Amino acid sequence: MRFIIQCAIPNINIEEALVGADVVFVTIPATAHASVAKSCAPYLQDGQLVI
Repeated sequence: MRFIIQCAIPNINIEEALVGADVVFVTIPATAHASVAKSCAPYLQDGQLVI
């Protein structure tokens, strides 16, 4: 089994960053998780894994 990993450049445009992503790593302080989750929600697609 082979995996191809493509890393995106950090981006402040949430919609642009999430389009086509299979895995989303949210690397922010825990106190901001709720706010970022609300901002991401409209752009997340079925099957995306958010870590």
